[in-house]
Amino acid sequence: LKTGGLPNIDLRGAEEWRTQLAVLGHFITLREALAVWTWFRLRRGPLVLQGEPGCGKTSLLRRIGQVTNARMYWLRCYERVGADAALYRMSERGELVPGKLALALADRAETVMVAIDEIDKVGDGSELEAALLEFAEEQTITINETEEVLKRPADLPPLLIGITSNAGPRQLRESLSKPLLRRAKMLLLEHPDATRMADILRDEVPHLDQGVREDVALFIEALRRDHWEKPICLAEAVLWGATLAEVGCTELTEEIVGWTSYDLAKGQQEETSLLEATRRLIKHVHARRSHPLSAA
Repeated sequence: LKTGGLPNIDLRGAEEWRTQLAVLGHFITLREALAVWTWFRLRRGPLVLQGEPGCGKTSLLRRIGQVTNARMYWLRCYERVGADAALYRMSERGELVPGKLALALADRAETVMVAIDEIDKVGDGSELEAALLEFAEEQTITINETEEVLKRPADLPPLLIGITSNAGPRQLRESLSKPLLRRAKMLLLEHPDATRMADILRDEVPHLDQGVREDVALFIEALRRDHWEKPICLAEAVLWGATLAEVGCTELTEEIVGWTSYDLAKGQQEETSLLEATRRLIKHVHARRSHPLSAA
């Protein structure tokens, strides 16, 4: 998506967000940056990020928190949190003990962000699911025992609420309430293909040899298609590209991958698996060199 193709809207805010996120090692398209920027400015509903594991959903929320200097409250649904830890519980004396979301509502910081990570891990029809939907829609928590409603102080801006889900688009739409869907900005994040990866490397590591840049992009795409241990995130790819540029690499070989595997593999098991995959894939990467991915 190019700015020149949209003469009737101002994309400077989106471009600034895209740049700030890139500085922190997270790379998104201008269209994605536009959604994030307008969500931050308007604060009229949650930002829902969906996509396969490893495509950068959680990382994007973390980087948004850094860009906005927000006070962050994380609710990691894959940890099987209960309603008491997320919302509140009543003590033996009948006193309210706030959970993470209640603490976020009471926080008087100017910018407070709640990240509900992997909401698809919450059981369908559970008390927690209903409460999370209420929280995301209305930014409130109802105390059932007293019928009190906890809200954000009126003199402060609304919370920033980010939600991630590994569920497919249809499953996610069916699991979220219609009022929430109407208010949410929903983004489907995908792993970049080799062409986009090469373009990112060209911008972020301009002194990397063009042939190596394209080999790196093709190799990372091949790893993903080969269902290697984990998808290589963009920050890892850029770091690897910078390493290869620093040592003056002019050709990506099996030996070079082995010598620089510490940028991609985290631990002995991943390193062994990476080297095994490299032996299978490197020839296929070289065979595709005759089809340039990006401009010089």
